[in-house]
Amino acid sequence: VVLCDRFTDATLAYQGAGRSFPTDFLSKANAFAANSLAPDLTILLDVDPAIGRRRLAGRGTPVDRFEGEAAAFYDRVREGYLRIAKKDSGRVVLVDASGSMAVVQEKIRNEVTRRRFVGS
Repeated sequence: VVLCDRFTDATLAYQGAGRSFPTDFLSKANAFAANSLAPDLTILLDVDPAIGRRRLAGRGTPVDRFEGEAAAFYDRVREGYLRIAKKDSGRVVLVDASGSMAVVQEKIRNEVTRRRFVGS
């Protein structure tokens, strides 16, 4: 089992939807770079960008280049991720991440167990 927090979907969402780069080109570049490797399961933690920004502000850590983007950028990124989830619903599981960390963790654990990626 290999876990990663970003993969090719992030490129399509951030650069494609967020920055309006051509998604056709990005998809081809991703396929080449990843040698057409694709995840078996992607957990998409979905939260309203306004909630995400409040959580970020509550951390008290410096803001990086992406975190400092305008709200409209994050709206576009979220919409990009939601399009990916709709298009590839067999691989991408949408998890409402607006709840507490414990609730979100339980949702993820249940989904991973249900799909038999780990034992129950």
